[in-house]
Amino acid sequence: MNCPRWEDVRDVWEDDGALIEVSNSGMTKEDWQRVLALLHTPSWQLSWGWEEDKPLPSTPEDVIDVGFSRLCIAPGEAVDVYCYCHWTAEAETVYPNVFECDFWKNQIVGQAQLDTFCAFVQAFGRAVGKPLLVADEGLVHPIMRYEPATDELLRLVYEKPAGLFARARALLADRVRRRAS
Repeated sequence: MNCPRWEDVRDVWEDDGALIEVSNSGMTKEDWQRVLALLHTPSWQLSWGWEEDKPLPSTPEDVIDVGFSRLCIAPGEAVDVYCYCHWTAEAETVYPNVFECDFWKNQIVGQAQLDTFCAFVQAFGRAVGKPLLVADEGLVHPIMRYEPATDELLRLVYEKPAGLFARARALLADRVRRRAS
């Protein structure tokens, strides 16, 4: 995979309080089977649900039965991924049709951690064989996109509003101060 150079995407990882979200919203039963097969490889340290000793689901049916709520993956040293699955309102399937993964920006601090992120996105993207979007959590516009045809993670042209989360945190802090006084 062609992982971007840290210098070219450093601004994406500025810690502004938001998480980075990698998502695919077209999951099928077959996609779930491939993702579960990937997760059952011994490549990563895993824990899922809210209990550390719960076994990882083996089949898409298990995902439904156990409420695959939270999966923590450690794909590399000092990088954690929290994965969730859910249904969108327009879902016409019994299987969750959205799989998303959240990364903490403050853990991606250089090329080594970026390479770990890229390797995870590549493995997930190869497993489902579909494009993946990378965006600040809660924002509509993706900032990166994984293309399975070229096996590349591409930087998209989108300038997020400068200081969006910093302004929101400042407003919240101001409200808390006013209530306390």
